[in-house]
This record gives sequence, C-alpha cells and structure tokens, in this order.
Amino acid sequence: MNEPSISIIVPVYKVEAYLRRCLDSILSQDFGDYEVILLNDGSPDNSPVICDEYASIDSRFKVIHKLNEGVAKTRLRGYDEASGKYFVFVDSDDYLLPGGLKVLFDEIEKGYDIVRTCVYRQGVNGNNWIEHYPIESGTIIGSEEYLKAMIVDNIAPYLHCAIYRASLFCRETFMPSVEYNINVGEDWIASYLIADKVKKVLFINIPVYVYCVNMSGIMKTSIRGWEYQERTKRALLPYNSQLPESIRLFGQRVSCINKLKYFFIPEISFNWKEYRLIEKQVDDSIHNLKGIKYIAPSYVRFIHLPLIYFLYTRLYCLLFWIIRRKCSSRKILK
Repeated sequence: MNEPSISIIVPVYKVEAYLRRCLDSILSQDFGDYEVILLNDGSPDNSPVICDEYASIDSRFKVIHKLNEGVAKTRLRGYDEASGKYFVFVDSDDYLLPGGLKVLFDEIEKGYDIVRTCVYRQGVNGNNWIEHYPIESGTIIGSEEYLKAMIVDNIAPYLHCAIYRASLFCRETFMPSVEYNINVGEDWIASYLIADKVKKVLFINIPVYVYCVNMSGIMKTSIRGWEYQERTKRALLPYNSQLPESIRLFGQRVSCINKLKYFFIPEISFNWKEYRLIEKQVDDSIHNLKGIKYIAPSYVRFIHLPLIYFLYTRLYCLLFWIIRRKCSSRKILK
C-alpha cells in the first residue's frame, strides 16, 4: 500500500458534540490522498463509537484506542502511527474549510517546510474573526529567523492552521512535554523544537481551518502558574543550551518581558524570587527589544521600587478581578 501524502493527526477526548462535524469536514475535502489517525484518549463519552463508525466506512480512517494520558502523549502516539509525507494537526472540536487540504498541499509541494494559514476563529455565538499576528503573509528563510519569530510571538503558536514536512518531527519533538506532563502549550513546544530543521516557511492569508472557541475548555478556565512555567523551562533546557548565544540571550530577554504580565493576573500570587530576577534584567531587555516587542508601560511602572510595585500589582489584580473577572477565578495550572 502506498504511503499517503498527508497524515491528519486528530486527538479525541470528550468531543461527541463536535466530532462528526470535524470528521465530515475531512471527508468532504476535494483532496483525498490522506490518512486520518484518530487517537481516542480514553474518552468517557460517545466519541470512541463515533471514531469506529468513521473507520468502518472509510479505510483512510485509523482508530487508536488508548488510556487517558493527555494530549502530549496522545500526539506522540499519533506521530508513531503516521506514515504521510506531510502532517496536518486537527483538534477534534475544530474543522477544516472546503478545499483546505488542497490549498495546503499545493503550496508545500513548492518546496516549503511549513505552510501556515491565518487563524480563523469561531465563537460560541457564531461570530467569526481572524486572530492577527505580525507575520501573516510572505516567507521566513532560515531556522534562526523562524525561531526568533516564534520566541517574540510574531507568528501563531499553534500546530493547527498549517501543514508540515513530516521529517521535521521526531519522537524527541514530543517527549519533553510527555516527560514534564505539559498538556497546555505543548503545541508551541513542538513547534519550537522543530525550529532548527526549518529552512523555509510560507505564510498565506487564506483561512483553511476553523478554530472553535470553547468557553468551558481548559484554555479559557485555567491559567499557567509560576510552577508550570518553571516546568516548561526545565523541559526546554537541553534544547536551549545548544542554541547560539545570541538566540539564547534573545529568548531570555523576551521571557523577562513576557513574565511581567503574570504579576497582573489575579489568580497568581506575587513571586518575589521571579520579581528580583526580572527587576535586574528588565532595563536591558526593554532597551534591546525596542521596536521588536511591545512592553505595556503599566507592567514596568514602579518596577524598581519593590514594596510599591508589590502594592501596585496587588491593587491592580483586585480591581481587575472585581471589574473584569466579575469575582470569578480560573484554575491555576502547576
């Protein structure tokens, strides 16, 4: 049997209300040289039955039933099972737009490692919008330029809305997230870890994939705490230690600026250890990232006055929690 051009990797967990929409959108594509790896991650609802149903009517659908282990380990299993020349990652509560696979395939066949499309979102009320990023069209040439664009958030951080040359990936792409139990932001980690193999990326301002916003999903009901961030840092340490010094320093400066926002999130306590580290680095980071990354002035107000900064951020968090969060809190991921 010939290997398919595209392997579509679909983790499945508690999505019976949306799964048929997702799978029907794949079946209706006008490009048919694909396989679909459906990975039932121990879903307790009717999703496994739906997966088996589609596998029974189309031999391109392959179902893997496994115990619940989280999306990171599930994507690793998907990689192990996939045999296509290219990879497309689809979340099972999202769906492809008509003609999307052909658009992706035709473009990546021109010699790109990745082809990324705009991020088209659909809200719970049926409202649709495009999530914008500084880079949405044109090309990035070279692994360092791609990595810097990722670090500074100039491109979308998701595995979806794109097609990838399969040889960019290996088991080690997914293992850090598995070993450190990272199941939120694990797609950014995978994208980050393939960067050294990426030579040429195309961005096209065409929607081919609909990302459906789930207000009850983990991305909306939780926030990554200091411990989670530290765990992510440890997971990436072996990779980061091998980067050129200029890229490591660039990443450290961006990380310093990114961490400032966590002092202004009501659910997260003030971390004095992180504050002292950031306070020493923040001026250098702001100076060297000027014109590259936006830093909200409110984040650095009183930054060199420890007690005042503490009181200022706590008051901000209290008012934000009352006015914007309506006294509701999200779960802190540790």
